[in-house]
Amino acid sequence: MFLVLFLFLGFIFFFFIAFVLDRILFTGKELYSLLFIICFLPFYGNFLVFAYQQTGSKEVVTLLQLSKELVLGLMLLVYIFYNKNILTQRFRLGTLDIVFLSFLGLSTLFLFLPIGNPSFISRLIYYKNIFFLCFIYFIGRNSQLPQATISKGLQIILLIGAIAFVVAGFEKATNTHLHSRIDLTGFNEDIRDKDPQGAYGLTWTFQAQDGRKRFGSVFANPLEFAATTLLTFSVGLILLVTSRIKENQLLYITSIFASILSLMMAYSRSSMVAFLMMLFFIAIVFRFYRLILLGGILVFGLVVYLLYFASQETQFYVIDTITFENPSSLGHAIEWFEAVDSMISSPQGIGLAMSGNAGGVNNETKVGGENQFLIFGVQLGIIGMFLYIWMLLGGIWFALKTFRRARNWDERIIPFIASTVKFGLLLPLFTAN
Repeated sequence: MFLVLFLFLGFIFFFFIAFVLDRILFTGKELYSLLFIICFLPFYGNFLVFAYQQTGSKEVVTLLQLSKELVLGLMLLVYIFYNKNILTQRFRLGTLDIVFLSFLGLSTLFLFLPIGNPSFISRLIYYKNIFFLCFIYFIGRNSQLPQATISKGLQIILLIGAIAFVVAGFEKATNTHLHSRIDLTGFNEDIRDKDPQGAYGLTWTFQAQDGRKRFGSVFANPLEFAATTLLTFSVGLILLVTSRIKENQLLYITSIFASILSLMMAYSRSSMVAFLMMLFFIAIVFRFYRLILLGGILVFGLVVYLLYFASQETQFYVIDTITFENPSSLGHAIEWFEAVDSMISSPQGIGLAMSGNAGGVNNETKVGGENQFLIFGVQLGIIGMFLYIWMLLGGIWFALKTFRRARNWDERIIPFIASTVKFGLLLPLFTAN
């Protein structure tokens, strides 16, 4: 059965890649690049694992990985060749553009400087992620998408959120991780050289301190799933506010509740708190004052549940989390102290691929982690960390300015989503690799 499913998904994958490549090359429209990013990247991690389970071939995994790099690389080439005025065009660099370029430039410098233990190839693998982060920003910065294209993209995001909710619901009903069914453990051992961890033989991310299962749905892990629910919630909310069609409003309300339930099944503490913070941020900044009442009700209900209805294990779990006495919270703190100690002793940075757990990082030699800000601080120094923070806060600030200067609600949709989701993700970044 799994083999038939793999062949079916493989056919869809290669047809989709071929279609996107054809459209990108022969039309040069950003729409198809956007379509690839939205439709493929959420499933990318699990698809690699599933492909390896069915084929047992590392070459197939490498081929699938290269297909992603190929499409993203072609986005850059197509942008250059389809832009007839690129040599004469005068680019107007704003403050945020300069910050992104400075961050990319600093990362490029650390790529070539022989700093740290990792080889040049390991540094290059790590650098690739930083490059594409900045590259996709500049593609978006210089693209003009019609409202119809934006609407299609948002509808696809909600559709993927619905699929993720259904899959997570199936995981919850059967009390079985999808990642166990597709053998994430074997993939980690053979491809990533990582031993099984946690009670379920996956990674510690898939279980809470009290032993409760955390589900990742179609995403690579529960943390990624939880963070994505912030996006689907924000999209559903702004479309609900701007829609005047009752049938669509019902659909968006359903999407919002599905996002909340998905967050509960992912069971990420940081994302749950981030969700409440995002509600208050939306209510205050965008003057959606009813959300303050909703947020207050949710917080009150949570407190009442913890005090009077929750099991003792759950109560102790919350107390230990707040006091940093459970192993997960203590593990975060230890990683933070290691990173801070490294930054104090080497404020100039100790080199790329020396912290966190992204591609190219060796777990035996890495220093610190569990905090995206400190991870960049360890590698790129204090300057690199502040540039990264500036990128995030600058993105939120300029999105807010755009929202307030917009002439109509159609122009406010993207700034609303960008600012709220980026603000909501600030907290999870403190406990993420």
